[in-house]
Amino acid sequence: MVKILIKGNPPSGDQSVSSARQTSSANSSPIQNGIEHHIQSIQHEVTGERAKKVVEIMGLIKAHVKEKMTAN
Repeated sequence: MVKILIKGNPPSGDQSVSSARQTSSANSSPIQNGIEHHIQSIQHEVTGERAKKVVEIMGLIKAHVKEKMTAN
């Protein structure tokens, strides 16, 4: 069973691991294990990309505030 999220936030790490374990015990084929590993890798990449974007946006906000404060 493969779940695809169309909209919204991805499941938290605990939820994805839990569902992966349940699926793994039900279908312990090498193909299923490969699919689960691939999904976990993608979720990890997305989380990393979001964190980088947050840091970038925070830097822009800080620069903007600093500029406005020195202008006044």
